[in-house]
Amino acid sequence: QLPLPALLHGCYRQSYLASAAVVAMLTVHRTAKTYQRLIHAYIALTDFARKKLVSGGLPADRIVVKPNFIDPDPGVGTGRGGYALYAGRLFPEKGVDVLLSAWKHNPGMPLKIVGTGPLEEEVKEYVRSTPATEYLGQRTKDEVVHLMKNASVMIIPSKCYENFPVVLAEAFSVGLPVIAADMGATPTLMQSGVQGLLFRSGDAAALAAAVLSLKSQPDLMSRMRIASRNEFLTKYTAETNYKILSSIYRQAITSSRSCLAVANQVHDLAADRVVTRTKAAR
Repeated sequence: QLPLPALLHGCYRQSYLASAAVVAMLTVHRTAKTYQRLIHAYIALTDFARKKLVSGGLPADRIVVKPNFIDPDPGVGTGRGGYALYAGRLFPEKGVDVLLSAWKHNPGMPLKIVGTGPLEEEVKEYVRSTPATEYLGQRTKDEVVHLMKNASVMIIPSKCYENFPVVLAEAFSVGLPVIAADMGATPTLMQSGVQGLLFRSGDAAALAAAVLSLKSQPDLMSRMRIASRNEFLTKYTAETNYKILSSIYRQAITSSRSCLAVANQVHDLAADRVVTRTKAAR
């Protein structure tokens, strides 16, 4: 099947020419079955991504899920700052408009925004006219970690598919609960009511209600902080990731050797037949 929609919409880097090159590459390799014959293991960041790759034609038995990880371990925060935090690119698909609209509903918690992007001026204008909101611009990684450790909750309001939002794992690493849109892989990476809350993507009122709900339940927030940190320790440390990656490499090597052995057997059998036919011809 030709990926014509990608060509028609210029999906790759918003360029029709670049998209045409990618479409040609995919068509050649799909026709030659390169992805089925020559690749012994694929890595997907989430089960959500794995299912998308399978639906796209990749062999399900070769796709292994290995998430991102956080290293070094930043340690647990206190969450005593009493504010909500958004840390990410200021792009429309990240749901920045939903974030800003939510705070018009007065969710009862200050909001700090970190990041840059094409919506930066809109964000600056918004915070100038909206109480309890603050725009911090671009910050270093250490500064963002410090902000996370003191925040009460992390907001991830995306309106597009998130494959694996690293900011979610970063939040878990410091024991920070997350309020996230139920879009893409995010619902498979957290349990609503355990490490945070999910809200309907694009629904600013639902986001505001989720923030207000957590603010009014400090005991639940405390339990979520513990659950978030435990989720990190279980799934997103460097040690755990290394074990998963090593297992994937061993699987790929074993599969490669098995395929090579079969290919050698086929080659030897074909050679024997050639020899036999040659002798018979004589």
